[in-house]
Amino acid sequence: MDPKFLAIMAAFAVVVLSFEIKRKKATAFRLVVVPAIAFIVTLAWIKEEFFSSIETTVFLSIVFGIGLYFGIARGKLKKMERDKSGEIVVQGTLLYVAFWFFVFVLKISTLNLLSRSLSVSSSLLVSLLLLFAIGSLVGMNYELLKKYFATKKEAVLPSGKEGNESP
Repeated sequence: MDPKFLAIMAAFAVVVLSFEIKRKKATAFRLVVVPAIAFIVTLAWIKEEFFSSIETTVFLSIVFGIGLYFGIARGKLKKMERDKSGEIVVQGTLLYVAFWFFVFVLKISTLNLLSRSLSVSSSLLVSLLLLFAIGSLVGMNYELLKKYFATKKEAVLPSGKEGNESP
């Protein structure tokens, strides 16, 4: 591999690591609205490519599904808990960042392979990349939303207590 490319990837990994390890406040609104807006904007941007043929629609839908699966895996690798002030916070882990980096490199490698060997159009490649990324975002936020409501429920029902027990 090109040393310049490796240096750029290393710098990029450091930036991602610094953002992902930081604890961020989580809200249900943010966990739902951000991926919804990103999904709508992406579909509006790639609608011509997406609906160009049934094969393309099926292929792009499969790529979205694969992204969704990877996103759920990414969401499982993030920590969510209450901080001292009672706010629910989410934080990436080193394992999460390593997984994200692996998926990122896999995505670039796959797209390079597709563009060289199958003479796939650049607009289809962009659509593939976007749908994988959006699927991943939706899947991750779905998993985080489940954790968010479980964490909220723990505040209402302390561990070891059932909500239907009578005194």
